[in-house]
Formats: sequence, C-alpha cells, structure tokens
Amino acid sequence: MGLWLLWLWVPLGLAEEETLLDTRLETSDLRWTVHPPGEGQWEELSALDAELGGAVPPRTAGA
Repeated sequence: MGLWLLWLWVPLGLAEEETLLDTRLETSDLRWTVHPPGEGQWEELSALDAELGGAVPPRTAGA
C-alpha cells in the first residue's frame, strides 16, 4: 500500500515552477510600446479600486 502513495508524491516533487509578472500593480516604467504607432493607444490609470481594477476618475461635461 505504501508504494502507490510514493508513486503519487514523486510527480509533485518534480513539478516545475514559473514566476509570472503581476502587471496590475506596475506602471509605465515597463516601457511597453504599441505597434503600429498611433493605433490602439492605452491610457494609464493612476488608481486602483478595492478589487485591483482600474478606477476611472469621474468626468464632467465640457471637461
């Protein structure tokens, strides 16, 4: 019975780990570019809400 338990644990020890960049908290210092230039421009949001989503500042008419 113990041998099959060992068989279950061996693959877990051989698993590879990957580190991903959490871009939700990064700012313009990433120096991303847009190609082709002038199309699909992104606006950088300077605030995050409680769920780490972009908080868009309110806009008034005529502004």
